[in-house]
Amino acid sequence: MKHLITLLLLLLPVLSRAQSKQDTIVVVPVKMAAPANGLRIGTITSGNNATETHCDYEEIVTELKDKARAMGGNVVKITELAPPAFVGKCYKAKATVYAAPGYRDSVKKQINSRQAEVMQAGPHATLLIYRLKDTITMAGSYYVHLGDSVISETRSRSGDSVSIYKTGVVGLWAKKGGRRDIKIDIRAGETYYIRCGIVRDGIKLVPVLEQVDKAIGAAEYKDKVNHKREAGLRYMQEVH
Repeated sequence: MKHLITLLLLLLPVLSRAQSKQDTIVVVPVKMAAPANGLRIGTITSGNNATETHCDYEEIVTELKDKARAMGGNVVKITELAPPAFVGKCYKAKATVYAAPGYRDSVKKQINSRQAEVMQAGPHATLLIYRLKDTITMAGSYYVHLGDSVISETRSRSGDSVSIYKTGVVGLWAKKGGRRDIKIDIRAGETYYIRCGIVRDGIKLVPVLEQVDKAIGAAEYKDKVNHKREAGLRYMQEVH
């Protein structure tokens, strides 16, 4: 009993205080290990409500951080991550919350190490993948693939900047009802504009996927896209 009371007294400062907004919460992706010396506080979930509308990746990560902060933790170790299914936009995640003093500095070292490896990989090309305002109501989103990897989720008036370290001819494809494929000759240091959209083919909605001239692409990407975020192979390879 004495040892149990001592343990509870040690845990009390961690479990009783809700961290302030200034405290930093570290999110540990699926492929990275949990803190070796962290104190496990509990488990949390996000994005499980089928009727939820604010549940893209960034939004569920924010929710996980808020829950961890309220529990007195500073590390969120994502254990399961499910991408949106069908036409939904909701990610679902499960995570474990830890209290691990000093872990933030350890993560910084790991990130710097990965960035150094990427820099050593040499120059890269940039794909700017964008979708103009849909003319079809409630068309929904779809994914753009490079080989077996998802590099962008397109929706009406959206855009992604994707870094590609592979050169030569690559194939991009998307599927929604029907499938569309294009080939692009990737050269390091170049920027390529990929216009996406959605059209009707009989009773089916099928994706549009086309490479456009740089001048046209730059103007459309700047003027028509109102939501831009970093995504692509860097995210898929280094994060999850």
